[in-house]
Order: sequence, then C-alpha cells, then structure tokens
Amino acid sequence: MTTKRQIARLFKHLCRRYPEFAACEDPYGHYLVVKPIHHVIRSVTLLGTSDADTPRLYYGLSYSWNPQSSLRAFWFEEFFFERGAPSRWSDPGFTEATCDYIGKRILPVLKKLNDVVDILTFKHSLTAFRFKQALSYPLDRVHLDTGAGRLKDALAGCRWLSEQPRQTAIWSESACARIVDDMMPLLEVVDRPGLAVLLRNWEEEAVSRLGLTSLHETTPFAFELSSAS
Repeated sequence: MTTKRQIARLFKHLCRRYPEFAACEDPYGHYLVVKPIHHVIRSVTLLGTSDADTPRLYYGLSYSWNPQSSLRAFWFEEFFFERGAPSRWSDPGFTEATCDYIGKRILPVLKKLNDVVDILTFKHSLTAFRFKQALSYPLDRVHLDTGAGRLKDALAGCRWLSEQPRQTAIWSESACARIVDDMMPLLEVVDRPGLAVLLRNWEEEAVSRLGLTSLHETTPFAFELSSAS
C-alpha cells in the first residue's frame, strides 16, 4: 500500500517546485491545495491501491462556505499519465514525471477556477458527464447558484428542497436546514447583505475546521459585486 512517507516526499517536492501548492491533510487523506483560496478549494490528492506500487492521483473542487465540506471535494476526477510515462513508485523518474505532469497539465486547469462562476462554467471534454452529475446534487447546486449570484435559480432549488424530507439517504437534516431555514428566507426577499454575512460566516467556519485559514483570502461574492454595479 502507498505509504504516508511516499506521499509526503512527493508532495514536498511538488510544493518546492510549485509555490502555488500547500500540503494539507484531513481524515480522508493527503492533499495539495492551490493557494490562495477565495471561494473555491482546488486540490490534488493521491490514494493508494491494492497494488502497493501503483498510486492513484485525483484533482478536485469544493467551495469554501459549506460548513460540512471536506478536502475530499464535492467533485473529484482521476487523472492518468500519458502512455509510456512512469506511473509506479518503483519506475525510474516517477517523482519528476509526476511533478511535470501535475505542473503542466493539472495546475493550469485548477488555477483558472478562481471563483464559483468558474466552476459553473467549467468544461472539460474528459470529465463533462461526471462533472454535470456532481452539479446536479441539490444541496451543492443551491450553494453554488447562490455564491455565483444566480439567486432565482438558488431560490427555486430551496423551494424544491423545502418540499422534500429533511433527512434522506443523500443529505442530512442539518445540511438541509441550513438551506431551507437559514438561506431561503434571505433569498425570498433578495437580501444580498444578509446572504453575504451568512455565507461568510459559513466560510470562516469551514475554512477554520479544515485548517485552511492561512491560505484563505476574504473576497466578495458575485451577488455582492452585481449589487454594487
């Protein structure tokens, strides 16, 4: 099985080469997070497989104001090395090849996804279907539509959720309550300042819990900017 030492060595090498990365971890694993964090948490993670010599690498996206989120991301996708490139720990040049691939192929994609609007307009030919599926998850979609300033769409999602059971196999009662009880009343009256305070409080809570405070920069949400224009 892939060891923590192998992951730490690889991630240390990547952080040295690409200062945009910061190494982090949570109960689910080890991550490289792209800094700074505004409203989008962009990460690369490495998981072991049944073959101790073969790691699996993923990149993922999450949003910073979901208090129940984890670094594991609401969406993540495995990426594969080019044919013939080193892909096992024991392959000569594996570390260098992995660093080159992540720096040249993955990091540029993640750096373009700075804000929520970027997530909702993200298109990638290799991941379009699974990404579209992830965006259809009701709770995440309401959060993302709100953060992106699509308040009518967010309100429609809230109203739909308000007619569903508070707890189901795919969402918890507390997660649903945050949207229906806390967010929906503000969306009903288009209270942009109130939404900004609510989301920013959730953001501070989530960023602190995930140990990302030092990487986070507070920035306005899209609906704040549109109301000021």
